[in-house]
Amino acid sequence: MKRYIFLLVSLLLFVTIQIVLLRHLAIRNVTPDLILIGVVYFSLKHGPTLGIPIGFFLGLLQDLFAFGLFGANCLIKTLIGFSVGTFQKRLVRGNPMSQIFVVFFACLCQYWSMYWIKIFFGQPPPQVPFFIVIFYPVYNSLLAPLLFWIMEQWEKLWGEGIYASERNRSAI
Repeated sequence: MKRYIFLLVSLLLFVTIQIVLLRHLAIRNVTPDLILIGVVYFSLKHGPTLGIPIGFFLGLLQDLFAFGLFGANCLIKTLIGFSVGTFQKRLVRGNPMSQIFVVFFACLCQYWSMYWIKIFFGQPPPQVPFFIVIFYPVYNSLLAPLLFWIMEQWEKLWGEGIYASERNRSAI
């Protein structure tokens, strides 16, 4: 039960911080994407079993507050949660360089997926300056090690027991 409360509080915090606070950290109209970094964090740490539902629910919450193609963020974040979670065993999770690398490519995948989904559904593709296309993944990937560390501390605040039942099941 503690695990579900932790996840629910974390999801709501990610969305609230993204919507309310992070717009103040924008550099030339590029805002850090805490929601995407949260999906990558949980996927790297816990695999696709947790990455998929986290990606789905964070994407759904983001779609509720975004103006645009409803469900696109949900689909993209779910696929990113699956993809990152699938490769989590091949990556060194605690290594800041691998965190930077994974977040950089997740940002690129998110941007280009949204671009092609909009074209597929007949919406005009976003006319974004090239600077933003490049700076968005760079900005997020450079913030990733700090945000991963903060999320790690947040998980420790809740105690190591939140995933104990999951570890006991995998040991059987």
